[in-house]
This record gives sequence, C-alpha cells and structure tokens, in this order.
Amino acid sequence: MLTKQDVPTVECQPVPTRFDTPQWKFWCKHCRAWHHHGGHVEADGTIGHRLAHCHKPGSPYQKTGYFLRPAARFLVGHVCVG
Repeated sequence: MLTKQDVPTVECQPVPTRFDTPQWKFWCKHCRAWHHHGGHVEADGTIGHRLAHCHKPGSPYQKTGYFLRPAARFLVGHVCVG
C-alpha cells in the first residue's frame, strides 16, 4: 500500500478557463506532454492527488499518480494569480 510519502508532488500552473473549477497544467518530464487537471487549492496548499495522465510505458506516475501543488509564483495566500 502506498503512503503519501511514496507519491510525488508536482508543481503546476493555472490555465485560464470559463468553468467554475480552476484548471491546472504541468509539463510531464516522462512523456514530454502537458497534463491538465481541475481542482481547488486545499488547506494544505495542494490541489490533491490525481491519477496520472502520463502515457509513457514505465512512467512512475502510472503506479502512484501525483499530488499537484501550484507553483509559488502563482499564489498569493491560497488564491491563484495567473
């Protein structure tokens, strides 16, 4: 069973959207593509755990997924400024 320490945290950036749920993206170093996810920033400063969108065979993200965390330059408090 995986623990939180086994799961990587990936910094992401906001994506402009017309939807109520904020959208985020990060550049995947394994498959060399942008991955997009929706979600609000939680009290711990993360956007929470996500299942991997990575399509590269053998990517460690496929096994664990990842936690998303907004890159510091996009946050003021816990409000996205992007």
